Amino acid sequence: MKFLRIIARASVVFGAVLLLAGLGQFYLQWRAEANLGPPQPGTGIVLAITAEAPATLPDFSTPGGVRLPGADLTFSGSLTDTLPLKSITPDDNLSSRLARRILHAGPLPATSPPTRIVIPAIHVDSKVLEMGWKVTRANGQTTTEWDVPGYAVGWAKNSALPGNGSNVVMSGHNNIQGEVFRDLSELKPGDLATVYVADVAYPYKVEEKYIVREAGMPLEVRLKNAQWMQPTPDERLTLISCWPYWTNTHRVIIVARPIQKGG
Repeated sequence: MKFLRIIARASVVFGAVLLLAGLGQFYLQWRAEANLGPPQPGTGIVLAITAEAPATLPDFSTPGGVRLPGADLTFSGSLTDTLPLKSITPDDNLSSRLARRILHAGPLPATSPPTRIVIPAIHVDSKVLEMGWKVTRANGQTTTEWDVPGYAVGWAKNSALPGNGSNVVMSGHNNIQGEVFRDLSELKPGDLATVYVADVAYPYKVEEKYIVREAGMPLEVRLKNAQWMQPTPDERLTLISCWPYWTNTHRVIIVARPIQKGG
């Protein structure tokens, strides 16, 4: 009887070994069919994702030095796997959706106002303050005037927060109180502007520039100019200041759009 018990135990152990070996072979074959190749020790990214608790991955860097900020990587799928770094491309058969999000995802939508803006091309590195408006009535006409802060850039408090898919509007003086936007008209397509909410960066690239006359223009023209501050169906950063430096008869309007990771 003792001999039979030993044989039975050995059979159970042997069966478990065969089962594990079969699972391992199935896993490697599955990866090969997905064109991922075998796992590379020490070079994988572990994705442990559940629908109940969307995970934000920690910061990490690839061997090539390309940093992928964890703050940009929030998923809500249902997958647990280890992907070799070399396999993270938009063409991954295993998880192309996740791979694309790793390469192209931007910062999470902001939930508080911007605090800083940096525009290297015109040497701007300024704090950003919330900007409201005041309504005045003179000569039978009601006018609305923005309270642009001095020595800082103002964020229009009725405009979008960065990363929320609409128009982020900012203004600054060009010839008084710090002149933070003195050279705004010098920006050109391709120049960069980075908006910060605390330490989270939202990068934008300049795409459009307009100079429109404001002083002495009829109401319909001024209302048309004001439309640049309205909500938009796309994510954008709109920067506005007076122009030129010596008269302020016009407005300069810069439109920048977000830079996508991997783009």
